[in-house]
Amino acid sequence: MNKELENSEQFIHQVVGKKTGFSVPKNYFEEIEDNFSTYLFEEKNTKKTTFGIPNNYFNTLENNILNKVVVNKNHVKVISLKQRILKRVPLIAAAAVILFIGLNSFNFGEQVLPSFDAITDIEMENWLEDSSRKINSEDIVMVFSEDDLVEIDFAFTEIEDINIERYISANDNLTILNELY
Repeated sequence: MNKELENSEQFIHQVVGKKTGFSVPKNYFEEIEDNFSTYLFEEKNTKKTTFGIPNNYFNTLENNILNKVVVNKNHVKVISLKQRILKRVPLIAAAAVILFIGLNSFNFGEQVLPSFDAITDIEMENWLEDSSRKINSEDIVMVFSEDDLVEIDFAFTEIEDINIERYISANDNLTILNELY
């Protein structure tokens, strides 16, 4: 405990008998940390005017801007719409000619059907001799037109009896019945 007394302020005053001139305000050490933090915050966040306006700035501002703006006095070349169209006329004409030739060189949708004259005699004989192929009414309609197949023309046709007999004797009854239907 003697050590605590030796370091106290009152003990020092008793021994020395006079004031040393150094003194600390009450609660100085308890408040020093808060005071120091407040001081740093105030120093850091002080409001300073960082922008300054030069003398006669607003008086000379308009003249400075006008001096920096360059007026373009060059003559602008104007191309009329008529000149543009006339330059493209040869290209348009060439494209039209190419399109016309291209479309006319192809036959769209036109099918050339073979004519009766294009069939050779040998092809017709082979067709008639084909045993798997029988002449029916659809084949006759394909070969003859409606004008050729008028019933009146067949009504006056005379077939000799001998030819009918030869036909019946040469073919069996089923074939004849099939041909009738």
